[in-house]
Order: sequence, then structure tokens, then C-alpha cells
Amino acid sequence: MEQYDQLDGYCRMLGHYIPFRYCRTHQNGLPCKKILDCYFERIPIQDFIETHYTDEEKKTIFQESSPKMHSIIELIEQAKRRGQQQTNS
Repeated sequence: MEQYDQLDGYCRMLGHYIPFRYCRTHQNGLPCKKILDCYFERIPIQDFIETHYTDEEKKTIFQESSPKMHSIIELIEQAKRRGQQQTNS
């Protein structure tokens, strides 16, 4: 699994070069969801993913993230709940 860890690649999300190891472990030990896009021209990344990750892990890796507006609304709701809890304490 560590055979490509020293390979550097440009991360479009961070805007600079980073080692493959970072990309491989980005999501709590699982690869970044963009790993296929970033490495498809440099290594056999699809084979790498198929070999090293279960179907369940692949679902987690490549699941769609929630839209930004949904995330913002959820953060606002969480802040409201925290504020209410502090008021009631």
C-alpha cells in the first residue's frame, strides 16, 4: 500500500505539491475523494484503489459531499442549539 507514498503530486484543493501518502490517508485514513482525478496519469490508481480498499471503504471515499448551503445551514442550526443549551444552563 505504501509503494507510491514518496511520489509528489499537485493538489488542486490545497494549491501545492504534496506526497501521495497525504492523499492516501486524507479522510481519516482513507484516500481523498479526488485521488483518481489527481493520479490517473501517473500511476495505476484505479487498480490501487481496487486492490487496497473494500467496497464499503470505496463508498465512503467517493460519496458525494453535501452541498455547501446544506452544510452552512447545519452549522447555523448547531450554533443555535449550543446557544440555547448555554442559556438553559
